[in-house]
Amino acid sequence: MQRAPELIPLSHQHHHGLAAAKRVLGTLDIDTSDAGTRMLAEQAAHFHKIDLEPHFVAEETWLLPHAPAALRERTLTDHSQLRALVEFGSDLSAVREQLRTWSDMLTQHIRFEERELFPALQGLLSTERLRHIGRELESLETENPVLPGKPFDELRAGS
Repeated sequence: MQRAPELIPLSHQHHHGLAAAKRVLGTLDIDTSDAGTRMLAEQAAHFHKIDLEPHFVAEETWLLPHAPAALRERTLTDHSQLRALVEFGSDLSAVREQLRTWSDMLTQHIRFEERELFPALQGLLSTERLRHIGRELESLETENPVLPGKPFDELRAGS
C-alpha cells in the first residue's frame, strides 16, 4: 500500500530514527570507552528529547485515537519503553546495554508503525480525516522542526 501523503512526514522522521539507531549500534561497536559511552548516552537522550518525543506526542495526539485498540496499545507500550530506555544510570555497562536495547527497539517500533499501524490507519480513515491530520502534523512540524540526526553528526566510523 502506498503511503498516504499526509503520513509521509512521519515516515521521513522514521527514516531519521532508523539512521540514529544504526549510528548508535555502529558507535557502540567501535568505541567501548567510558567517555564514548557517556557521550553516546547524552546524544541518544538529546535525540529522544528533540526528535522522538515530539514525534511520539504527534502520533499519540493525532493518530492513535483512530487506531484499533491492539495497535494503539502496542504503540503506547513501545513509546513508554523507549522513553524509559533513555533514562540512563551511572553503571556504564548497563548504559551500553540500554543503548543497544534502545536501538533495537526503536528499529522494531518503526518497522511496526510503517508495516502495521500506518496501513491500518490508511484503511480506516477517510480522506478528509487524513487531510485534517496532515494539516495538524504540518503545523507541529513548523512549530517544532525536527533536526534529523543532528545530535549524532559528530559520530563517524573510526573517530
